[in-house]
Amino acid sequence: MKSKVALAVAIALALLAAVGIRAYLRGEREKFVGKSKKVPILVAKTKIAKGTMISGEMVDTDMVDQRAVLDNRMILETSFDRINRQRIMRNVNPGEPLYWHDFGSPAERALPSASLIRGYRHITIPVDKVTGCAGRLLPGTIVDVLVTLRVRRTPNAPVQPVTQTVLTGVEVKATDLRTRRPYEYLTAKEQRDFAAYSTVTLVVQPLQANLLAFLADQGKMHLVIRSPGDDTGSDPGKIDKVTLENLDVIIKKASEEKPPQVKTAPKE
Repeated sequence: MKSKVALAVAIALALLAAVGIRAYLRGEREKFVGKSKKVPILVAKTKIAKGTMISGEMVDTDMVDQRAVLDNRMILETSFDRINRQRIMRNVNPGEPLYWHDFGSPAERALPSASLIRGYRHITIPVDKVTGCAGRLLPGTIVDVLVTLRVRRTPNAPVQPVTQTVLTGVEVKATDLRTRRPYEYLTAKEQRDFAAYSTVTLVVQPLQANLLAFLADQGKMHLVIRSPGDDTGSDPGKIDKVTLENLDVIIKKASEEKPPQVKTAPKE
């Protein structure tokens, strides 16, 4: 009799343990799925025939689990410029994802020039923790470029510093060799690696590249992060130079500087 009771108790405990383990695993799965993030990928907006040159009107975005892009086959929305004006190598139906292997061989896609839009250039400048925004720059960040030079206004005048904004609204293409944004699935070490850079590659036009190459040799450049949609202060020529002579005036103007008013939609 006692053995039967003990057997029944053992079976009951085993059942309870199985139910508990099952509930625990279900809970862990729900927590994991709940934490899952979605990222935007490029899909065909219309039917695209093999050999067609891709343009913005042909593509759309779809949200997928970030784990689906770990193999780097699907194309993230932020990488559109790398396939813009490139010919696709297969027929694609509406809503179908675009893949890297749809655009040439891996060797061809790996070329830095493959991502360049006609008329633009890549130029790399040195930075440090101060001039490079303390590791906060990522591929795709929009920056302004400031330079501090030491100049003589006349042959007999002393050398004096002058700081001026030379370019605005410039895109960061890469930090060191990293050309894609880190997403949440990267490890903490990988994210720290993104912040440990000593060079930044910018997307500029030919004369701008010449200007940056000259200034990098003549003075010290700072990169200043700006909002991608911010068009205020977009003309470098209208931004005051800072010199020792006008320092008091600039300090006064800077203290009175007001942020632009946010435009709101009119009420109906």
